[in-house]
Amino acid sequence: MSTQDRLYHLMAQREKLRLSSTSAKLRTMREDHENTQNAAHKISSLLQEKKGDINQVSHPAQLQATHWFGTELAAQLDITRNRAEMLAGQQDGVQRELSQIETRFDMLSDRATTARRQAAQDKQDRADEQNGGTRRR
Repeated sequence: MSTQDRLYHLMAQREKLRLSSTSAKLRTMREDHENTQNAAHKISSLLQEKKGDINQVSHPAQLQATHWFGTELAAQLDITRNRAEMLAGQQDGVQRELSQIETRFDMLSDRATTARRQAAQDKQDRADEQNGGTRRR
C-alpha cells in the first residue's frame, strides 16, 4: 500500500466516521421534530377541547381558571410550533451537511481505489520489467 493510497484511505475513513455521526445527529433531530409536532398537535387538540368548556362556566373563579388555562395552552402551543420550525430549519442544514460529507466520502474512496490500482499496476510493471530483464540475459 503506497503512502498516497494509505492517505486517501485514512481520509475516506475519517469522512465515513463523520458521515455516521452526522447521520445519527440527523436521525435524532428528525425524532425531536416529530415529537415536537406531536406535542403541538396534542396541545392544539386540548386547546380546542377547552374552548368549548368556557360556555359551561358557572362561577367567576372557574371563568378565571379556564381563561388562565387557555392562555397558558396557547402560549405553549406557540412555543412548541416555534421549536418545530427551528428544528425543521436545523434539520435542513444538517441534511445539506450530510450530502456534502457523502460526496466527499465518495470522492476520497474513488481516489483511494484509483491510487491502490495505480500502485498495483506500477508494482506489476516493475515485476514484469525485472522478469523481462532477467529473461533477456
